Amino acid sequence: MALRLASLALILLLPVSLDAQDKKPPRKPAGGPLELETAHWKVSAAIAAVPGKDFEEMLEAYYELWQKKAGSATATGGGGGGTTAAAGKLKLRLYYDREEFNSQPNRQGGYFLKEDELHVLADNKYPYSIGAGGPRLYLQAAYPGLDKRKDVPPWVTSGIATYLACAHWKEGQLDIDSLKLPQHNQSLLSLQNLMKSGDWWAFEKGFKADGREYEIRRRVIDLQAWAVYYYLFNAPDQDGGKSANGNLVAPLLTGLNEGKKME
Repeated sequence: MALRLASLALILLLPVSLDAQDKKPPRKPAGGPLELETAHWKVSAAIAAVPGKDFEEMLEAYYELWQKKAGSATATGGGGGGTTAAAGKLKLRLYYDREEFNSQPNRQGGYFLKEDELHVLADNKYPYSIGAGGPRLYLQAAYPGLDKRKDVPPWVTSGIATYLACAHWKEGQLDIDSLKLPQHNQSLLSLQNLMKSGDWWAFEKGFKADGREYEIRRRVIDLQAWAVYYYLFNAPDQDGGKSANGNLVAPLLTGLNEGKKME
């Protein structure tokens, strides 16, 4: 009789034990939000992860390249060649959820700028996205006076930003000023062909005319930006990246930052 009672008690206890196991709290994901700082960047993300083993090295390499090409007015009293320390570090937000990123407005491929922060989708193309979107962020931090200028045509900063973006991080190093990069090579060829045609002057005339439709003006602004890029990157009789015209970037930006007029 005692044996039967003991067996019955065991049977009654088993379901309770199994049910208790089923109600264990779910396992929490490893880590929390990412808050990472390098010498010149502040990086945040919803999860504590970076997209690559050389991620921090890549960020600093891009920064050093932009600083070398464009200088800075924020730490030198107006002269180029300083750092953006006075303006604070560049802000970068990483997205690991593609749906969340795609729901954001004003995306340009894998990145977009929002105020003083660069937002990037952390997919396998993140080095390109940071290299393409970062130059505008750098110019904004290094030359804060540019945002106050309403008389500077948009194609000036757009063209310079494109010039700064002509680099690609691959296998632990930057490929700088290379016409081998498809996106740059194709754009240069398209611009060169257009400049040889009569359409160039038609675009020039349309740009200066009043009352043009927005889409046409936007296309012309893009065209003018590529003209600036072409002038800086691939001047006549020069190989890509060796044009002496690139030395004009820092003085131009410094002058605009100080309120000087374009001539």
